[in-house]
Amino acid sequence: MKSRFCWLLVASLLFHNPAQAADWSYCVAPADAENRIYVSMPFVSVGPRAESDFDDALAKRRLRHDAVECARADDEATAVIMRQQAIAVNRTWGRLVIDLRWPPPS
Repeated sequence: MKSRFCWLLVASLLFHNPAQAADWSYCVAPADAENRIYVSMPFVSVGPRAESDFDDALAKRRLRHDAVECARADDEATAVIMRQQAIAVNRTWGRLVIDLRWPPPS
C-alpha cells in the first residue's frame, strides 16, 4: 500500500501542469444500504453546486444514495488519479462501483 501511495504521488507530480487554469472534479455518492458507490467521470469544476447537481441527477434516475461528495484537483490528470484511487479503495471494501456518465450542467 505504501508503494502504491508513493507511485500515485509521483504520478500526480509528473502530470501536474500549472499552466492549466481550470480546476477539475469528480463526484462520488455511496449507497451503503446497497453496498455500492456511484462515481462520476472527471469534469471541469463548476463550483460548489456540483454536489447538489450530482445529487439531483441521481435522484432523477431514482438511485438511492447517501451524501454526495465532490473532490477537487488542480488538473485533469490529478483528478483521474484521485478517482482511480477512490474506485480501488471502494472495491477493496467490497463495494460495487457504478460509473456514471454524468456531465455537470454548464
